[in-house]
Amino acid sequence: MNAPPPDTLTDAPIGSPAAGQAQVDPLPMPRAVPVALAAILLAALIVLRGELTVAAGNPVWFALALLAAGLLGWTVVRWRRTTPLVVVSRAGVAFPHIHDGWLRWRDIGGIDVEQRRHRLGDITDLLVIHLRSPLPIQWRDKHRRRSLGATPQAAVAVELDLSWPMRAEALRTMLGDWTRAVTLDRDDGLTAPPPVRPSRDWRPDALIAAVALALPLVAYSLDLRVPGMTPAGLKLLAAGDTASAIPHLEAEARAGDAASAFALATLYQNGDGIDRNAALAASWFRRAADGGHAEAAYRLGEAYRVGVGVPKSAADAIKWHTTAAGRGNMDAAYVLGRIYRLGEGVRRDYTEATKWLEMAADKGHAPSLHDMGRLYLSGIGVKQDRQLARRTFETAAALRFTPAVHDLAILDLEDGRDGDAVRRLIAAADRGYGPSQLRLAQLLMEGTRTPRDPVEAYKWASLAERALPPDFRPDVEAVRDRVVSTVPPEVLAEAKRRVRSWRPLKP
Repeated sequence: MNAPPPDTLTDAPIGSPAAGQAQVDPLPMPRAVPVALAAILLAALIVLRGELTVAAGNPVWFALALLAAGLLGWTVVRWRRTTPLVVVSRAGVAFPHIHDGWLRWRDIGGIDVEQRRHRLGDITDLLVIHLRSPLPIQWRDKHRRRSLGATPQAAVAVELDLSWPMRAEALRTMLGDWTRAVTLDRDDGLTAPPPVRPSRDWRPDALIAAVALALPLVAYSLDLRVPGMTPAGLKLLAAGDTASAIPHLEAEARAGDAASAFALATLYQNGDGIDRNAALAASWFRRAADGGHAEAAYRLGEAYRVGVGVPKSAADAIKWHTTAAGRGNMDAAYVLGRIYRLGEGVRRDYTEATKWLEMAADKGHAPSLHDMGRLYLSGIGVKQDRQLARRTFETAAALRFTPAVHDLAILDLEDGRDGDAVRRLIAAADRGYGPSQLRLAQLLMEGTRTPRDPVEAYKWASLAERALPPDFRPDVEAVRDRVVSTVPPEVLAEAKRRVRSWRPLKP
């Protein structure tokens, strides 16, 4: 058996007749262009979502995004389902993208190359295969099927465009080599292989389509936008022009921008540049929360918990705080812990309370750390552990959480660490924490754990009266009455002067 000359086209290896069958696939780059264009279109719609929704509305953006996503999925499926351009076997040659079946070598009378000039001036190479006698062709190409039907053809013309890995002359040479080799074999009775068709497995295509169509939904839920591209209303608000910002914020919020809805709700809640309206604030918080805004979900949960702008509802408060905590808002997790720990509208559940407090504490949330320390100290809901409580208080105190500093001072007093206790009480009292001010006043008046100082005792007792609820008034009055009864008027005047000149330190 004589074999054809070795093929020199390294990007389209076609083997030899002894190999039985070989094929030439399309070049990947031209087929990737529609995929890239569809991906660019979808990416542009996603990153410009805020501006497009303000200009045209959410439904229009969703329609365009889903259309682009569908186009992307369709082009990816077409790219994946590659149909060979030409398949060669010892029985004949097939062009699967044009027709079904095979052109047998014994039916081929000649192979020629022509050029076709189109109206726009571009030139296309044509490979023309002349048949010895007219044959009916099963056209796969829709245009040829409509125009030619089942009419027997004397020639088959193959147009070579950018998807082909070889020119018409090179393809004619390759087919000529096979023709000569098969003729020398003198084996015309070979059975042609079945027509080459794309894979019929629909599962990968369904997965590709689902992923593509999910992209707009993910973009909306994550509020994706161009970094640094801020809606006009938020820009005006940041510049201090609240009056001009409000109409823009309303338009952007109605178009689905969660950040604008949250900003507008905050304005209504605080009455900043607009009449205070708790009901409208709650409404805009709900719109922002529905758009995925974690802080808005927390604020809405607080509105339901307290009953401001909406009916008071423990169930709705828990619902929205749970949503906010799931989105990473640890203030909401802390509130959930307190709701279950104190039984606010629900039955007390220390297991549930501990779950939420631990979640926030693990994220470094200082109030949650403080509450967990108190639970460890009391042994409620968790195993009692005084040392673990101290370490938890220390962690919260390192985050400058003043109540934790006070509780550490109380532990120090119980453990006989008077110096550390007084130092911590002074630090907390200087920040305006009422319980520390009252306890420090009592220690300074007693004079057992620290030097007695009636002037400072009077000062801290008077300041504690401002910071504490009326229930603590008897304790405050007890300290002040002792000072008044034991010091001369000029000393009492100095104590009152210190009260007037005192300013709290920033936490």
